[in-house]
Amino acid sequence: MACSKSFKIEKGYAYGRNILSGVKPAVTLSEDGSVTEKQNSLRMQYFIYIRTNSTRIPGVTEIWIDGKSYAASAEKVSKFPVTVNKGHTQEDTLFAAPEEHLWKINVGDVHPMPEATLNNSTKFPVGEVRIGFMRKGKLHYYPIADLKFLEPVTLE
Repeated sequence: MACSKSFKIEKGYAYGRNILSGVKPAVTLSEDGSVTEKQNSLRMQYFIYIRTNSTRIPGVTEIWIDGKSYAASAEKVSKFPVTVNKGHTQEDTLFAAPEEHLWKINVGDVHPMPEATLNNSTKFPVGEVRIGFMRKGKLHYYPIADLKFLEPVTLE
């Protein structure tokens, strides 16, 4: 009789970086003659990965980042090295060598939070990433306490 191995997330990797618009900030002149410069928008970009003990696609349904819930899905990483652009000709290498059972977690839209759910968000502290996945019909969470920040990128 063959023994089936239970699905397990062995390790999680979380990277984030600030993306700043390279457009020159807008300047406005008020009626009293004072000049106000509007700051460019700043947004975060996330690169989340998990290594599992299985070739089965993980049942990832959501991800919590800094206390906010996002839709999420998983896709198998098959091309190595895994890099992200940080400029016109520069890259950050996240994974240089192939890793077995490595999955990229695609971060989707922010989930609208019903009032009843807001109180539960306190169990996911700011600065922590939690991956929500289904196993045996139940929702489980895998915490990644170490969100590593990459060098910020300015768009032109």
